Amino acid sequence: MHFEKISFEQWQKDTPFKDIPHNTLLRQYYNIQLPNQSTGDSMGLDFYMPYEVKVLAHNKVKISTGVRWICDEENDNSYGMLIVPRSSTGIKLGLRLQNTVGIIDADYYLADNEGHIMLFMENTTDEDIVLKAGQRIVQGIITPYMIPSDATSDESRHGGFGSTDNNKK
Repeated sequence: MHFEKISFEQWQKDTPFKDIPHNTLLRQYYNIQLPNQSTGDSMGLDFYMPYEVKVLAHNKVKISTGVRWICDEENDNSYGMLIVPRSSTGIKLGLRLQNTVGIIDADYYLADNEGHIMLFMENTTDEDIVLKAGQRIVQGIITPYMIPSDATSDESRHGGFGSTDNNKK
């Protein structure tokens, strides 16, 4: 298992900035940092802001990380990744994830959006918050999980966020 950038074409499609110059998009794309540990004993893998964004007071923002998590080794399908805010994100900044905890399934990298991990952050304060490019904002925690034998599915993934709801017939 490993992290990698999504394609530039997917980045163009998913970025919230639709009216910026192509060269600016390219620069943002090339500056994407892959998640990593802050220290050798860190449980979480820090995700970095790929660009600067202002989160207005009591507003929400979508952040395209440009990153996907690949689980392509044998038995990797028994792992998932939890996306949670870094402690400083909630305590010092007053930001939280809109979905409280992100769940990245082992097969998400196969989704139509290349498994692009996007963050939906909410500013809970009365102040605007500026997130700088390169700033650590959330962390991914990779963890094993088990599924009971009578609860398995033969469905395959297609879409991104919320797409498994669409598999129900």
